[in-house]
Amino acid sequence: MTTEIATAPTDKPTMTSIELVDFINSERKKAAEQAGVKFPSKGFAKLAHDDFMAKVPKVLGADAPKFSGTQSYGNNNSRAIYTLPKREACLMAMSYSYDLQAKVFDKMTALEAAQPPVATAPVVRDTRTAALIEALIRQDALEQEQQRQSAEMARISETVAVIEARTQPENKHFTVMGYANLVGKKIDLATASRLGRKCAELSRTQGMLIGDVTDPRFGRVHSYHETILQAVLDSTALA
Repeated sequence: MTTEIATAPTDKPTMTSIELVDFINSERKKAAEQAGVKFPSKGFAKLAHDDFMAKVPKVLGADAPKFSGTQSYGNNNSRAIYTLPKREACLMAMSYSYDLQAKVFDKMTALEAAQPPVATAPVVRDTRTAALIEALIRQDALEQEQQRQSAEMARISETVAVIEARTQPENKHFTVMGYANLVGKKIDLATASRLGRKCAELSRTQGMLIGDVTDPRFGRVHSYHETILQAVLDSTALA
């Protein structure tokens, strides 16, 4: 079975739409087994590849064609697929649930870790010097990877509100950071925390529900109704 991809080759790990659908279904099957029900069944539907393919342009927007391609299989048959890097694979998983997004992120991170490191220690005769050089290289590589992952997760978090607006039009609750990005206002974490306290106070005053969502960086984060968020952001001077 061969895959032809429209984009340029990359040394970063990727997952095809076929692999992602299989992964999502395997996680749904595990959840069904834990609930003591058969899979597929009500509440634990099996995801079809065609449905996944139809959703990709809705989630990735204009970037979707960059990752399109075809896969050949048995008796000269072929099918359209997407081959997605880590960020895009996480965005697609997140469009189904935050829990799936976290599991795909962990899987892609494990694939990255399995790749041979780019940097190698120089050959030196003194074993202690060689060990020190290797330790410094590993530490530098680890710090760079942590910075890259932090930046990547920040970009993913910035698109949460937009994805929810595309795929879940009935949803009216957003995190402070997500809603700010949705309406085009850039805020830092300190400002988001300050505005969050105001949103919580106003929500309690008006008897509005305060929700919780899973954030890959911070764990559980409060979400508020868009009317509360709009009122707080409109009444607050932002730089």
